[in-house]
Amino acid sequence: TIEKTVTYGSFEATEENGVQFSSPEADYAEYIPKVDPNEEINPGDVVGIKDGKVTKSLVDADHILVKSSRPIVLGNSYSKEVSEPIAFLGQVAVNVIGTVNSGDFIVASGKNDGTAIAVHPDNISHLHIEKLIGKAWQSSNQSSLKQINTIIGFPFKSAVVSNKVSKISKLEKEILKE
Repeated sequence: TIEKTVTYGSFEATEENGVQFSSPEADYAEYIPKVDPNEEINPGDVVGIKDGKVTKSLVDADHILVKSSRPIVLGNSYSKEVSEPIAFLGQVAVNVIGTVNSGDFIVASGKNDGTAIAVHPDNISHLHIEKLIGKAWQSSNQSSLKQINTIIGFPFKSAVVSNKVSKISKLEKEILKE
């Protein structure tokens, strides 16, 4: 077979920026083998990683991530037939159900169907932390399934935990004053 290569970006060295990748692609991903080679996992699907294998089921998942649709860097060299490109860092289109406001946290829906929901930062709870994927960089009033540009791979979980601990400490101080 003959493969066609198309250039969508560039790699250059500059005095100002050092080495620079320029591309419309937006995330760092790696091929991860599937639990079930026949499972259909689509770009933007929320997935669980357990013991180094990927599935849409989040039951007992070690990590909750998303299938990439636009990786600028794609690591690991598993066969495309038995693995999927899973995003670890960057901007990723995530399959979200319900309305979304830019700045909302994107959280796995828990339906094991590849979907997520948006949760306003004021409404995030300890129950969401385990299922937290990232933060929406896009808004939508559509309640149906759509893809939302989401920043992933940053320490959102620790920021949410810190914020909750801070609120608890403040409430404890108020209670002790009474």
